[in-house]
Amino acid sequence: MMGGFRKMGQNIFGRVVIFILFAFLILSFAVWGIGDIFRGYGTSSVAKVGSTEIDTLSYRAAFQNELQSLSQRFGRQVTAEQANAFGFDRQVLGKLISEATLDDKIKSNGLALSDERIATTIINDEMFRGADGKFDKNVFNDTLRRAGLSEAGFVAAQRAVYLRNHMTEAFSGAPTVPQIMRDAVQRFRNEVRGISYFTVTPAQIEPLPTPTDAELQTFFETQKANFRAQEYRKATVLEMSLENLADVSLVKDEDARARYEQMKVTSYTTAEKRSVRQIVFPTKDEATAALEKIKAGTSFTDIAAGMKLSEKDIDLGVIEKSGIIDQKVAEIAFSTAANSVSDVIEGQFGASILAIGDVLPAIVKTFDEVAPEIKKELATKAAKDRITELHDKIEDQRASARPLAEIAKELNLTLTSIDMVDRSGFDASGKAIEGLKNAGPIFGAIFGSEVGMDNEPVALRDGGYAWFEVSGVTPARDRTFDEARSLVEQTWKEEETTKEVSAKASDLVAAIKAGKSLDETAKELGVSVLTASDLKRSSTSEELSQAVLSQAFSVPVGTVVSAIGKSGSERIVLSVLSASLSASDLPDTDQIDTQLKRQLSDDVIGSYVARSQSDLGVTINDAVLAMATGRN
Repeated sequence: MMGGFRKMGQNIFGRVVIFILFAFLILSFAVWGIGDIFRGYGTSSVAKVGSTEIDTLSYRAAFQNELQSLSQRFGRQVTAEQANAFGFDRQVLGKLISEATLDDKIKSNGLALSDERIATTIINDEMFRGADGKFDKNVFNDTLRRAGLSEAGFVAAQRAVYLRNHMTEAFSGAPTVPQIMRDAVQRFRNEVRGISYFTVTPAQIEPLPTPTDAELQTFFETQKANFRAQEYRKATVLEMSLENLADVSLVKDEDARARYEQMKVTSYTTAEKRSVRQIVFPTKDEATAALEKIKAGTSFTDIAAGMKLSEKDIDLGVIEKSGIIDQKVAEIAFSTAANSVSDVIEGQFGASILAIGDVLPAIVKTFDEVAPEIKKELATKAAKDRITELHDKIEDQRASARPLAEIAKELNLTLTSIDMVDRSGFDASGKAIEGLKNAGPIFGAIFGSEVGMDNEPVALRDGGYAWFEVSGVTPARDRTFDEARSLVEQTWKEEETTKEVSAKASDLVAAIKAGKSLDETAKELGVSVLTASDLKRSSTSEELSQAVLSQAFSVPVGTVVSAIGKSGSERIVLSVLSASLSASDLPDTDQIDTQLKRQLSDDVIGSYVARSQSDLGVTINDAVLAMATGRN
């Protein structure tokens, strides 16, 4: 639509038409009023907690962020419809309502954080540090730009997060972990079981009869939705990712060497380390007397023992020069020869003598060792600068209604043409679309657009952008039985085979429970009995599926059960042989306490939020929620 307006605006007649259209639009506001926009809750808010509202824009932003994270975890693009089928929209809303509850309580209690405190926290955040380990404004700006946030918006969001954390820490505190809970966790984690088992595969069942057309037709009708042809789209994509633009071959050797010299000391040098022991004396005279004894043959250790000092008391370890607080002592420590004793040092904390042991010399990486790393860094930095420049050029071209193909040709960028792609990024033959580095978010945007729509660029995680044009849509449809016959028959065979193998395993379990031994049963089946010992709930195995491990820990010793094998068409028949506690592999109690304290704190916070919501009142506008998630 915007593209059409741009074209119309290029001549006088088009400008007149646009003027008339906007005149009618303004007149409609005058006739019908614009009060609905400003009437508060119910028109632009998804939910309200007490006096705090959750507006539609905030909900949409949170929904899209969570949906993108979900897609990354699954390794493919998850659509809003697929996620909402499992209540994803309500989960996101529930999280925002919890945050709004705390925000309302924060406001009512008059809590606040100063600008200086927020600034200090952001400056100390490791995420915004540059190569020198200090806060880097460029890194900060790049991070916000990739996330699609303004500086003011980010600071406001961080302020809210810190206030919520401070408030919840105040009443959740550091709960004490009951000993009975700690013991239960240790028993759960350290229980060890042993099993014997054999595998039932499709080879152990009778061959399936050839299905009739009537059987396949009935099967097709009952699962028709599984055989639908998906929606496909035709599009062109101009992807400008950091990886595509970061060309190492363009970095000159002299530039890389200059960067190496600049960073040599801070990044490519491992400082000298020394084994240092130190005895501090009450007076300089006592230190001088001790030094004379050492010169006469008394060991450094004996001198320390005479002062009732243990090795732990005098050993500073193998340290760098910067690890010694007293600068005078540090200078002497790193100028004294290896395996020798220093003169008396009148340092910051009194008179002392040092014993220097082994010396680990400084290691400086050569330019050749780090050149690839440096060139990649410089190429990436140059690519970031070029992305900003190209982004502005492309947007200027698009504002003139030029198609992506012409823009890509003029700027010497690669344009990817896609004839057919589904929501998951596959073509009609089931092959993944190639040529895109950030396929997930790009395909998600393609299926959120319409044919001919003038779309905003997709912001990529590496700081790049992708522009796309949708030129065609092949709608999803039901396939006919004849179209899907081969797939129907294949699916029927797979399901029937799984049913038969499962039934066979159940019969074998029943026979063993009736008195037949596991070995005898396996022998009749023509398979071998295997054993697995030292299994834990957290175990992983190349032979045993997680379903088998779960079953092994869900029944008493001596029980025979079956479970799904590594392949969905296999079943494992197993008998639990033993159960015991591993005393040699007890987990760290401190680690358990930390986890349990976190869980107890979360429970306290959850209870507080639930009670606060009950007191404040929560209202959800289902109509606005449906529109925000695209269900309306």
